[in-house]
Amino acid sequence: MEFHIRTRGVKPDLDTINIALVEIDPMAVADIDPADASLRIAVELSSPELIALLARAGYPVDWKQLEQVPSVCCGACGG
Repeated sequence: MEFHIRTRGVKPDLDTINIALVEIDPMAVADIDPADASLRIAVELSSPELIALLARAGYPVDWKQLEQVPSVCCGACGG
């Protein structure tokens, strides 16, 4: 699933978040969207699970900041 998180001006620590994500899902990835500075995350977790993971990683977010977006996965990479 892909999620976009409005950062509200708080810069996330991508290294820490990515380490936490790949412990759960080895194919997960987080980055910053240069268009609007939102945090983009692709991971096989539900919204509540992702919110809990981000809090454990030191980047607590409110569910109102979280937007689940439709997958753009074509399946070609096997992920």
